[in-house]
Amino acid sequence: MPKSVHVLALSGVLVCAALPARAGQETAVPSAEDAESRLRSLIREAELARAEALAALKRADAALAAAQRALESRPAPPGMPVQTAAAPVARHRCDDALGNPSTADWVIRPVKREMDSAGERVSGLNEYTGECLGLTKAKQYKNTTDLGLQLTGNKGDGVLDVTLARTIRRFGLAEQGATPDQDTFRSSYWKFTLGGFGAAGSSGDASLFNLTDFEFDSGVGFQLGVEWGRSATKTRAELGKTLYDGIAKARRECVAFYGIHDPMLNQADKPDAQVREVVRNPDPIAKCEGAALVDWMKDASRSSDYWAETVAPFWGYKQDAETFGGMVFRYGFTDFTYLPIKDPATGTVVVSSIPDKVELHAEPYSLKAYAGFVDPIEWRWLKGGKWGLTGSLTWRREYSFVKATQDQEVCYPRTPGATFDLCDKVNIAAPYELEGLVLGGSLNFQLPRMWYLPPFAASIRPSYALDTNRWGIEAPFFLLTDAEGKLNSGLKFVCRFKGRTPQGLELEEECGISAFIGTKFDLTK
Repeated sequence: MPKSVHVLALSGVLVCAALPARAGQETAVPSAEDAESRLRSLIREAELARAEALAALKRADAALAAAQRALESRPAPPGMPVQTAAAPVARHRCDDALGNPSTADWVIRPVKREMDSAGERVSGLNEYTGECLGLTKAKQYKNTTDLGLQLTGNKGDGVLDVTLARTIRRFGLAEQGATPDQDTFRSSYWKFTLGGFGAAGSSGDASLFNLTDFEFDSGVGFQLGVEWGRSATKTRAELGKTLYDGIAKARRECVAFYGIHDPMLNQADKPDAQVREVVRNPDPIAKCEGAALVDWMKDASRSSDYWAETVAPFWGYKQDAETFGGMVFRYGFTDFTYLPIKDPATGTVVVSSIPDKVELHAEPYSLKAYAGFVDPIEWRWLKGGKWGLTGSLTWRREYSFVKATQDQEVCYPRTPGATFDLCDKVNIAAPYELEGLVLGGSLNFQLPRMWYLPPFAASIRPSYALDTNRWGIEAPFFLLTDAEGKLNSGLKFVCRFKGRTPQGLELEEECGISAFIGTKFDLTK
């Protein structure tokens, strides 16, 4: 008889024994010995059934385990990752947000308080850069020197400026708070520039310059500059978020890389007919945390990019200085030619025949000191933009011609027997020299992309020359962007108003528009 029937029979006997007999109904009452014997028999059969069920369950577990081992030992198709039990990943100090200290605590150190054994200030940023990104030499960075190239021109000439800049940056504690979480930090920098410039064109068509720069018609020159600046302060929490956002981005890119096997990758080198579909890696995170993530970030093809995401913001890259100041020295070499025909002060002719040309070598220069600040725009429609204000004081020496004597047409006496006149455009008086102070200022705006409008930037740069009692204004408008989205090209309006030299020469108003290419908008100019 099946064991289930015995169990049901036992249940029935127990139920019947518990129910009272109906009235008027005769019931055969078994003896006490028969009932006890029957119950014991049913209990033994139930115990045997349970033992057999437990044995069957053990055999099923053994069969499942054997099948699982067989599946795991089966060779996977080429390119198919095999899932194994994930072991706990050892934390690495380059990737440990919850450690004591955490990655952020290690990197964001108040360097004014900590000294190493040699008494030198230590920087967690430099340790992080070398240990976590593998960057130990300047040549390993994509960009170690800033190269600036500007071309300005109008209908008659072109002016080319080339500058090389090297920046030394520092990051440290700005103000110590009551608790470490209340500490504020900031970056500062020293920027050194070396450059050259050249101009080619006739004097009459030369580009106009802001009065704080010397007028330069043609020739070459060099410039030296130094600038100091510092960024706005940031809290430990703000810097920590920047660091962890960069690390999280690296992890996302790592998981995306290891998360699938794409049959299109490397098929040209290793064609594989068996793998036809994109195959999912069941455990990519194991390759993207701890020491494995550090190896991913250290790869030479990625380390500079992750440096830009995690470390560069600490040093103040990709952000404008809050306050700044500096000096620029420019020195030029130029040659003039003129015919001494008129008196530049009176405009009267002083010769009876055309004289020989006079050549004059001149060396104009300027030394400018400037300082200013940059602030974000908080007005809701322009939120995300910035504005800045700069003041400057310049000592300059320049040479130029009175407008009425510049590029005048002169015809030479006709040669006997000739049927034509030989004429030329020349300067017909000596140039004047100016040396004195110029006051300058600059109001700068940089606006983000709004609606369907592109990003836009502009400057208004007034200036006043004390030696000539002359005002000037320069207004560049940045309209075009480069491949990185940075404004670098546009139009420049320049105007020099009337004035008088110390020698009594009247200076006429001059205005013009030039196009410029290659100059990135800078709120510190």
